[in-house]
Amino acid sequence: NLVSLNTLYNYKNQARPQYLDGKSPIDALFFEIQKLNFHHQILNENGQIMSLFIAHPGSIRLALSFPTTFLMDCTYKTNKFNMPLLHIVGINSLNRSFSVAFCFLSQEKKDNYVWALQEFCKLLNDQHPKVLVTDKEQALINAIEEVFPDTTHLLCHWHIFKNIQLQCRKNFKS
Repeated sequence: NLVSLNTLYNYKNQARPQYLDGKSPIDALFFEIQKLNFHHQILNENGQIMSLFIAHPGSIRLALSFPTTFLMDCTYKTNKFNMPLLHIVGINSLNRSFSVAFCFLSQEKKDNYVWALQEFCKLLNDQHPKVLVTDKEQALINAIEEVFPDTTHLLCHWHIFKNIQLQCRKNFKS
């Protein structure tokens, strides 16, 4: 069955009022989060949501079972508010990854990351991970040093290799 992108957009727009059920989009989101028993925290300033931390109960159980190594990375410009989305990923004993939490941040500043990491620490019952792997986001690295001073911080080899490729392309023609 061939479906065009416009057909999907039209269906989404028709279903939206029924899904929202008279609520604003943010109220509908919070309703779903609470209904599904997600752990969530909101950083609210002057009535405006600055950051939102969300974790599924099953992800929390996995993080508590495998609290040793976590990867953290932000995606950019993936939502209509252009808020960075911090994704925290854990590694289990079979070397498989699992999503632990997501955090929308208003900015990529140390204070925003500190808040997100403190919420993550609460999620782990104040345990500190042994290893955190990130890209070279200096604000995140500074926040890790503040919130998890005894945790080993490593740079992600994928990001390192991407940076090497970028630098090599600048200096070599082929």
